[in-house]
Amino acid sequence: MKKRAAAGFTLVELLIVLAIMTILATYAYPGYQEHVSKTRRTEGQILLLDVIAKEERFFTENNTYTLDLTDLGYALNPDGELETESGFYGITANACNVGGVDLPITNCVQLTATPPAGSPQINDGSLSINSRNQKSRTQGANTFDW
Repeated sequence: MKKRAAAGFTLVELLIVLAIMTILATYAYPGYQEHVSKTRRTEGQILLLDVIAKEERFFTENNTYTLDLTDLGYALNPDGELETESGFYGITANACNVGGVDLPITNCVQLTATPPAGSPQINDGSLSINSRNQKSRTQGANTFDW
């Protein structure tokens, strides 16, 4: 009777594959997380641009901007915010504050997208745009353009 060789993998081969996968995951996962964060941020930016465009249309018809986003046809969540589709940002409207000066709503509106508490997007900070086309992203004490 012939003896058959055992088919399969040795423990050493499995450990080598596991070590390679661990090294790849160590480098790939942070890059993946950053990509997901940028995708969520883009969703917030797109909605901000859509809302500011509707604010401009509202201004041409009424000679003022609105703080009530339902005037623009949006439904708000129970917190009174307009949520992005995935829920990673809530958008609110306020009168602009430019250089420490509060401007009337008839002159300028500022939209701010803020991640809700407990959101994985909270470390990414908030996004804002105003009717003067000033765009910023605030992350802690730092402010960036987007």
